[in-house]
Amino acid sequence: GYDLDVAAYDTLRETSGTPRILVVLLVPADERQWVSQTEARLTIRRAAYWASFRGRPAVPNRRSVRVSIPRVQLFTPRALAGIIEAARIGRELS
Repeated sequence: GYDLDVAAYDTLRETSGTPRILVVLLVPADERQWVSQTEARLTIRRAAYWASFRGRPAVPNRRSVRVSIPRVQLFTPRALAGIIEAARIGRELS
């Protein structure tokens, strides 16, 4: 799970306007291993995951809420294209 500010959670769960997603990037503990770059490649180590909280219920908490992001929801170029297409046609994100 991930602790998210209630104000951010409330913004992410709004049902009107542009759909919003949360992207969480997991990185190695050693900052020197986060990114490497050559002329041919930019590599970010570990992975990013995304979640939509649109339409989720309000929480009684005042400061933070624990949210979960399924490990199957990798934030990849293909996933991003699917998210954009779903937003374009008005389909709910899963």
